[in-house]
Amino acid sequence: MFWSKAKDTIVANPTTISPSSLSPPTTSVSLETPIVRPSDFFKYGFPGPIHDLQTRAEFVSVYNRQTRNPYYVVEHLTPDSLASHNADRKNSFFKEDEQIPSIFRARLKDYFRSGPLFLPKQDPNDGKWKVTYELIGSPPSVAVPTHFFKLVVAEDPKNRRNPGDVALAAFVLPNEPIPNSVKLTDFEVPLEALERATGLEFMRKLEPQKQKPLCKEVKCELIIRDFNNNIKQLPLPQK
Repeated sequence: MFWSKAKDTIVANPTTISPSSLSPPTTSVSLETPIVRPSDFFKYGFPGPIHDLQTRAEFVSVYNRQTRNPYYVVEHLTPDSLASHNADRKNSFFKEDEQIPSIFRARLKDYFRSGPLFLPKQDPNDGKWKVTYELIGSPPSVAVPTHFFKLVVAEDPKNRRNPGDVALAAFVLPNEPIPNSVKLTDFEVPLEALERATGLEFMRKLEPQKQKPLCKEVKCELIIRDFNNNIKQLPLPQK
């Protein structure tokens, strides 16, 4: 709340009163409307929110300083890029983004993984829908998402039959162990549902008739790996 003190101004027209006057003096009173300028607060600095847009050679991300998580990360994968980078998590190297101010930055020691959602869950005690999540780090400031989402957008530049068609699939997965028997398609959600959950607007410039269901074009499959074993193979952060 930005508050400043102001006063109403009363302006009275001077009137001369004579002893022989039989009528009361006339006085004109006007109130000046106080002028409010809430934007004056910003002369002390714009508090935000600030969404840090990071453009790298491999990805583009938009960072949420409050949760210490990205709103989303965009990656472009091709057969050649997968082959040249030997796409395996154990060959990945993770480091902190030093372009994010230190006070808002998540540390390597705080968490692993990224692409987050904070979805409500019905409380069994009172039946109300609530969003609750864990905070980690020291001090606790990194929000642990309840779910993750993945939007897959597949383009085929060699598609001469239906040029401009794009295959899409949106998935929302819980941030918890997933049995190997569960199918990836069990987590598929409509694009509109993902937009409501994230507050983001996807593919708005793509005409609806150009959007094709990805899992009807290719086989959507979930491969579960032992994350604990993979963590042991990650390089330790440098002190």
